[in-house]
Amino acid sequence: MTLWIRSLVPIVLWATLLTAQDTNWVRIIDIAVEPGPASQDEYTVRLTPNRTQRYDELQFECVYHQEFPWVDVRGRKYQKILEPVSFLFRRSNIELVNDLDAYVSFRVPMGQEVLRKKYGEHVFNPDYPITVSRLKIRGIVEAKPLWVIELPPTGKHVVAEVLRRQAAEREKELQRKEDLTDLFPPSNTHVRPSKTRK
Repeated sequence: MTLWIRSLVPIVLWATLLTAQDTNWVRIIDIAVEPGPASQDEYTVRLTPNRTQRYDELQFECVYHQEFPWVDVRGRKYQKILEPVSFLFRRSNIELVNDLDAYVSFRVPMGQEVLRKKYGEHVFNPDYPITVSRLKIRGIVEAKPLWVIELPPTGKHVVAEVLRRQAAEREKELQRKEDLTDLFPPSNTHVRPSKTRK
């Protein structure tokens, strides 16, 4: 088990894969979370693969998340989002068999005291709860990710459907950017200030 340091990430993408062909590797991912002992959450991940593949490692990365009201130096109020660290669980030498469910369970530390002791007093805000915003799953073969899937941290997910929704959201975002470009086209005209004659 390992804890990874992360930069602040204000934007959440719910599902990603390395390439379109990677949708064939896993069909269903079902994530269940229950409270565990000693301020830990117990995760059980059920994976239903579309093909048989032996992996050197399956990685499960839980991204820690905090959100709370904040006032900046100019007095502007907004919701501040922190995602400074991740918890990483590795399951080594595992084979996923076509159409057979595979179960992986692990515990994720969630206590303020434990996490602040590990990373320092100023990594998290002590007055607000810490949650997990998303789960990244990687299938590793020969030290390289064969596929990467990023999902909400709970629930049953049909991978192909999630990816279709993400593709539609990306298309909407691209269209929105194009609309903004049409409204505010970039200017390539450079005007030099005129010199004042004496």
